[in-house]
Amino acid sequence: METVTSELIEQKKPSLQESIEFLQWLKNGHFVFLGYREYRIVEKADQFGFCVVEKTGLGILQDGIAKVPGAVIGEKRFLGLYASSAYTCELDDIPLVRSKIILPLSKVEGELHGFKNFDRMKAISHQE
Repeated sequence: METVTSELIEQKKPSLQESIEFLQWLKNGHFVFLGYREYRIVEKADQFGFCVVEKTGLGILQDGIAKVPGAVIGEKRFLGLYASSAYTCELDDIPLVRSKIILPLSKVEGELHGFKNFDRMKAISHQE
């Protein structure tokens, strides 16, 4: 995970900041990692799919990806479970989640004062 986070940081793209912070948040005790593996995108008969990159599996996914500037050529998967600490975090403290709740929260802002996370999401889901 540290390697992936470092690779993203090295790209110095502001659009990756939330993803970087989310990976760091997961690493800080909010995720139980069970496995990791890299996949390469392959095209066959005008269809796209994934092919396992050998010797990249860790944990329960145990068993060199070429880089092309600007091209999406694969993905890196982390497998695990959110740790119990993740369920008690404020939504606006969780990278990626906080950016997705801004608009819904702004619609019900006055109604949410003092609500906990579960109640916030419950209130948001009932808005029309």
